[in-house]
Amino acid sequence: MTRVAHAGVGGWGKNVVRVVGELAELAWICDTDDGRRAEYAERYPSARLTASFEEMLADETVDAVVIATPDHWHLRMTEEALLAGKHVYIEKPMTHRWEEGEAFIAAVEKSGKALQVGSQYMSMGCAQKAADLIKSGRLGQITLVEGRFHRNTATGAWYYPIP
Repeated sequence: MTRVAHAGVGGWGKNVVRVVGELAELAWICDTDDGRRAEYAERYPSARLTASFEEMLADETVDAVVIATPDHWHLRMTEEALLAGKHVYIEKPMTHRWEEGEAFIAAVEKSGKALQVGSQYMSMGCAQKAADLIKSGRLGQITLVEGRFHRNTATGAWYYPIP
């Protein structure tokens, strides 16, 4: 079974770690927040917990790393994980600056490992079904598409309390 290390279990990371825990052996959980590590120690007692990304990467038995940390860490952590010989799944956005894209490409080519960028909803079966339905012509001529994604919370879409 694939052994996965997971960096970042706050925000969206808590959803990703749940799925990873169902699909692979969750070997490590890395988060800088003591409270989150304590919470995940109870949920995943066989996973090692750390605040150190470097400690987690040093484990040669880990096959892949999930990076669900704040965006400004994505490039550095991806480069380090690939250099350590791990495959990487990174949450979007991969980067905020297109110029950094070349660094991601170079790191992947140098490592020979796989890099996948998360796109949650676009990867779901319902998105493919919708695309197939539109392409089939069954809906006729499409002249307007409107979409919305709402979060029904008092704080809005991306505001989380900082522990």
